[in-house]
Amino acid sequence: MEYGNKQKYQIGHIKVDKKIYMPNLERFNKWVEIIETKEWFNDFQFYITGSFTNHIMDIRPIWPTWDVDMILTQEEEQSDYHLIKKILLECLEIALIECSFYMDISYQRKKDIWGIKDGETLNGKVKHIVKAIKFSDYGDINLIEDLWEMHRQFPLKKHIDRINFGFRYGKPISISKYREKYYNQKALI
Repeated sequence: MEYGNKQKYQIGHIKVDKKIYMPNLERFNKWVEIIETKEWFNDFQFYITGSFTNHIMDIRPIWPTWDVDMILTQEEEQSDYHLIKKILLECLEIALIECSFYMDISYQRKKDIWGIKDGETLNGKVKHIVKAIKFSDYGDINLIEDLWEMHRQFPLKKHIDRINFGFRYGKPISISKYREKYYNQKALI
């Protein structure tokens, strides 16, 4: 059974006036298939983070989530902020318009990335600052119009509360690992 709510809002040029669903593997697979056809896909790495990883890897307990958290990065530091903005918006538009789920996607410089190196997850309680570049109308450093670098302290209170209740987050999963290991499995929601 799918759960969704009628949504009406605008993010940049993306206008949403339709039912948006909780993400599931079928919807996410469709998103992966679409972005793999984009000319920029092979120049970047994508990592799934947050609670959707539990749905993918069947890590119990699995709790409901309304979005897929995604980190976009690359080996060489990218300074073409217009390209980053274009990719972030395109990924979000595909998720919302073509696949009907919400994606929280950001770009992180490889040197700043958290959650990927050293197998880190949200399961620890040690606070640290995460620098992420997002399409937004606010943030800590304005890079270009509607693209901001944001500095957030992690883990958030909601993460610590879940850990204290015995919940565990799965490790981040690259899109290539997802394709190879999890793509054909059945939905767990």
